[in-house]
Amino acid sequence: MKTSRRMFIHQTASATVLVGAGLMPTRRVLASHVIPVSGYPLTLPPEFLGGTLEAKPVTKEIWPGFPASVLALNGSVPGPTIRVKKGEIFKARLQNSLTEPLVMHWHGILAPSKMDGNPRDAVAAGGAYEVEFPINQRAGTYTIQQTVIKFFDALSNRDSVSLKNYSTADITLYEYGQIWTIDTLILKAITLNQSADFKRTNTFEFINTTTDKTTGWVTYNLQSVILKDDKESTVQWLETVVLVRERKQWKVKHLHSTLIKRS
Repeated sequence: MKTSRRMFIHQTASATVLVGAGLMPTRRVLASHVIPVSGYPLTLPPEFLGGTLEAKPVTKEIWPGFPASVLALNGSVPGPTIRVKKGEIFKARLQNSLTEPLVMHWHGILAPSKMDGNPRDAVAAGGAYEVEFPINQRAGTYTIQQTVIKFFDALSNRDSVSLKNYSTADITLYEYGQIWTIDTLILKAITLNQSADFKRTNTFEFINTTTDKTTGWVTYNLQSVILKDDKESTVQWLETVVLVRERKQWKVKHLHSTLIKRS
């Protein structure tokens, strides 16, 4: 039997009343609350001027007259506004005053992998960590570019699960005159790479990014500093990636790579 949106809302509201008498007064208060004709003033978050960003539970009036328990940064909901210009260094101390592990992810920021908020870098309750990195990009959301960055982070970390998560199942890679699948990439870059001291650091210079609703094209210069078996090398590529949206997530479908320099 199909349920209309109107019927769903009606049934949900009825269920709320039946849960218990304790919820009924709250529901009556909300129903009787009169919103001013002029509305409520827009609440702008404070500006972060440096120092510490503290994650901590607080009680805030999300709706005037109705306090709620929330998780906030420096006591603010929304969190503080951070303004940094291209070429400047962003620096902050992240203080975890929650009762669970914490890590901060910077959406759209080209941050070093150790400072970009990977769950493996979470700090325990009561702990803290420092972030410091240059801002080398102009303002923008950059969500599609983050997919490319995370794809290569997975390669650097030899993480096949994350690599597949940022790829379509039928991804095609054009490398060194060959055509690779995801299985080829995992074999060559992860399975056969058992070097104990392996470390790869990636730096991107994005040249062009174009998107529509379901497809994106990203061209960039990639420089990777690779440490393997006590030997360090620097490799530069010019690459173009085609990405598609799958369930609201960008994924790499095609990657064409041209080797520029190896030293």
